[in-house]
Amino acid sequence: MEININTLPLKNLPSVLAFRRGVIVSDAPLEYGTEHGVFPVPVIRHGTMGTQNVNEKTGEKGDLETVAKGERDVRNLQVIESAKTGQGMIDLRVRFTLKALPLADSMYSCANSKAENKSDAEKMRAMLSDFIKRAESSSGLVEVSRRIARNIVNGRWLWRNRLIANSVEIFVTAGEKEWEIKDALRVPLYHFDEYSETEKEIGDLLAGGFRGNGDKVAINVLAILNLGVTGSTEVFCSQNYEPDNSRSKNSGDLSRSLYKLTIFGHEQQSGVQIVGQAAFRDAKIWNALRTFDTWYSEYGTIQSPIPVEPQGASLSMMDFFRRQKESSAFGLFKRLNQIDPDSQEGMYCIASLIRGGVFGDSEKKRGKEEGGEE
Repeated sequence: MEININTLPLKNLPSVLAFRRGVIVSDAPLEYGTEHGVFPVPVIRHGTMGTQNVNEKTGEKGDLETVAKGERDVRNLQVIESAKTGQGMIDLRVRFTLKALPLADSMYSCANSKAENKSDAEKMRAMLSDFIKRAESSSGLVEVSRRIARNIVNGRWLWRNRLIANSVEIFVTAGEKEWEIKDALRVPLYHFDEYSETEKEIGDLLAGGFRGNGDKVAINVLAILNLGVTGSTEVFCSQNYEPDNSRSKNSGDLSRSLYKLTIFGHEQQSGVQIVGQAAFRDAKIWNALRTFDTWYSEYGTIQSPIPVEPQGASLSMMDFFRRQKESSAFGLFKRLNQIDPDSQEGMYCIASLIRGGVFGDSEKKRGKEEGGEE
């Protein structure tokens, strides 16, 4: 049956609607440079003694009587992991690889669990196919690609290391092409205007990958940071989430666990337990690269981009900025047949497809919205 996409929007998304992430991103290992070469930044497990600073209820008289009575220890004894460079450190180096995949291959599944709703899934497939065809030739896709390029060359993906650096150089290679950004700290973080030629060229390469044009070229990125200090210095990689109830069982009361890669052939330092090489996990790199949603309604006030998320979730501000159905990916995908890829809504939809994820409406929710349940 031929689907006419020029009709009213869908009332509900299919119960199963999922998209693959439109990029391949590698982990980003941390290294440090010395006069004698480049070495992995080790993750060191060690003990530390801090102080108790949890905001707890005080006694009836408003004082901390429990401390004086010995019921609460002032000390906070912990086992933690830290990422530290070696004594001869001159600079910090972080690298990762990125590759754009065709938008046309982004859909993983689109179906309804109930046979009577099968037509909705068929219409959704047709709407997606039409939108992607229009997006492939749109200036909206070019803009989204250039925004990713800006977040590559401004070093947003370095996270806290960027904030403590005196200077950041970034080198990007793809095939036989090379780009050098000598002062990444001067590339804008909070807006996406006035792109440099470097950003345009890297963006065009990404856009070609999203269109499925030619070879799937990998983009290799290296950042070299001058931290303004030499010697053994703490740097910052991804941190693991450790549920409280798993610490004593699995990690020996480890209070802070860092993401790390295996270091092959690396000798243990005397008296120090080295448990791996510090790294950013791929998800943290990708979160930074897709932090370019300036199309949400509060941007004019907040003046800060947020990551492309279905409901505009921002961990830094602990809020959802697209909680309204009309502005969320869930709401916009229902009317893709009415959305111009060059519009702000269209560019957000393109970016959401590249982000990937699960967007379906459950059958229970469908029943409620259609009046099938009390």
